[in-house]
Amino acid sequence: MATDLTTLRMLLALSEGGSTYNAAAALGVDAATVSRRMAVLERKAGVPLFVKRPTGTVFTDAGLQLLDAADAAVVAVTNFDLLLETIANRHAKPVTISAPEGIGSYLLTPQLAGFADTPTPIRFPQDALPQVSILPMESRADIEIILVHPGCDIHRQGEYKARKLGVMRFLPVVAKSYLAKNDAPTNFRELGKAPLLNHLIYSNHPSFARWADIAHGSANGPLVNVSTSSALHRAVLTGRGIALLPDFSEEIDDLVAVLPIGERIGIELWAVATPESLKLPTVKRAWDVIGTAFVNSPWFN
Repeated sequence: MATDLTTLRMLLALSEGGSTYNAAAALGVDAATVSRRMAVLERKAGVPLFVKRPTGTVFTDAGLQLLDAADAAVVAVTNFDLLLETIANRHAKPVTISAPEGIGSYLLTPQLAGFADTPTPIRFPQDALPQVSILPMESRADIEIILVHPGCDIHRQGEYKARKLGVMRFLPVVAKSYLAKNDAPTNFRELGKAPLLNHLIYSNHPSFARWADIAHGSANGPLVNVSTSSALHRAVLTGRGIALLPDFSEEIDDLVAVLPIGERIGIELWAVATPESLKLPTVKRAWDVIGTAFVNSPWFN
């Protein structure tokens, strides 16, 4: 290259300061360095670029042409640096993942934070993942984990990519303390005679219609309705009733027991993200690692 960015900045400082002394003071260098750089620049141009007068340094026509070009070059480099910083900051931000509360509380958060205290067959290599933030289901996020009724389409506006993570299967679950005082139902229909603990999503999602018919079919309805899986889990631990929870619940909490009655109720788990989000290396890495972990887990596949 004929010159470098430092020389261009000296040229601009000379124009603004009117002398090598002022230019050097503005840049924090000595005046001799500015004079030497400008002399080299003038030799390379082959024509006078400056005229020194008692009032200060004046640029010739050729010097003014270079000055305009130097200004444009410095602006371009500054914009480049700003863009680079923006991209770096964007990549440095945690990848946001929205998920059903139970998936977030019992699987994603403990595993991603590295403090899971149960030997779950779903693992996320710590060194393979970027920093992530877990958000409530249906929150706008880089990656969204959603529940889909088997055989139904994913309802999303705009362009998106989707990956099936697996199927989450549900069975009636009770606290072992409940079984110590009560007989367990021997079939699904007998659940209607037991005190039932209900998740609000079961009343609205088509995948749980069989449970909802029983839970709301009795005269008194469910003993309690809650809005999160963790609240439903806590309700089960009171030993007051039976809930519908994932069939791997007793592997997470040995205080509960899964009742093997009736067919498992299944709901598909999908990950969706926009192509724009997946252009970010951190999002793409999280997408690949989490997708692989779920697909390889016997709990979901």
